[in-house]
Amino acid sequence: MNMLSDWKLLEFLKPVKPILGIIIDGNVPFIVLSGLIGGLLIKTIPAKEFKKSILIFIGLGLIFLMSGFILRKWFIISKIQATPSWAMICSGISFLVFILLYWIIDIRNKIKWASFLQPAGENSLTTYIAPDILYYLIWSFGIPILFYKQSQNPLIVVAGSLVWALLMVGLTALLARLKIRLKI
Repeated sequence: MNMLSDWKLLEFLKPVKPILGIIIDGNVPFIVLSGLIGGLLIKTIPAKEFKKSILIFIGLGLIFLMSGFILRKWFIISKIQATPSWAMICSGISFLVFILLYWIIDIRNKIKWASFLQPAGENSLTTYIAPDILYYLIWSFGIPILFYKQSQNPLIVVAGSLVWALLMVGLTALLARLKIRLKI
């Protein structure tokens, strides 16, 4: 659906696009279904057969990555435009990072190193919404803190994004200490 939508072959669905737009575009459903498949795989393959899980996840991750880079010939890699190549690459990276974390945390039982992320996991809604509030404040006051987003240097963009993510985890931890939590 993502490719058909990008090629403008789903225009006949325009009347229902205000209601089903995100589904018709196909990008979010693809990413959600990829995660669902990953979850089902990890749930159905017993932990004692972790080597099988690792091989399947690495295989799928590499297939997604290669597909994304092959699709780059027809679709640019763009999160904003929700292109198929971006969805494939993100899913590939997610599968590879997930299986690495699964191996470290669930198989090797090494969890202390990730304790700094616990507040973000326990307060995911706060972690998700707080950056948007800060973005609008930063943009309103014209503070040039997000300069890394406009950089042409991928290392600056990635480093800036990692620093921002860690700052948001820290902000969430601070807000949790102050008993400020967002809940549904």
